[in-house]
Amino acid sequence: FFRIIYRDSIQGLSPLIEELHAGFAPESGEPRQIAEELLLWLQGFEYRRSGTFSDFLDPIQALVSSAGDCDSLGLLYVLLLHSFDIDAILLVSESYGHALGAAAVPGGGAAFTVEGREYVVAEMTEEVDLGLIAADMADPAGWIPVRFPENIRARAPR
Repeated sequence: FFRIIYRDSIQGLSPLIEELHAGFAPESGEPRQIAEELLLWLQGFEYRRSGTFSDFLDPIQALVSSAGDCDSLGLLYVLLLHSFDIDAILLVSESYGHALGAAAVPGGGAAFTVEGREYVVAEMTEEVDLGLIAADMADPAGWIPVRFPENIRARAPR
């Protein structure tokens, strides 16, 4: 499901991503700083559930409306990180009824290892730093990682 939404969102997000790249210039340009600044920006979006059967707001709608729920914002975060050539995954949990973004960036914080690569967690619906996760959700066994093509800039028409 998430891979299909990811694929279908690439073309529609492409012009918005180009605008974001033009106006988004972190001081250092380091992957960790980009991941932190994008996270902080998305955490400022309104928490909103779609009310549809799947209860999912696609990434384009989430970006345009500055709103979404945990999986909508998590998928948008992954798409945006990929546009900066930063590897990222979505973590979903039926047990916790929640979703997180996760970025393969250096630095501290809670991280999950997937296929030998460490991904620092990103809570989308609370204003907390990259790498922080609620203690009652920290068990990796409760999460399912969803991987995507790693570089949408190479796939999206410009």
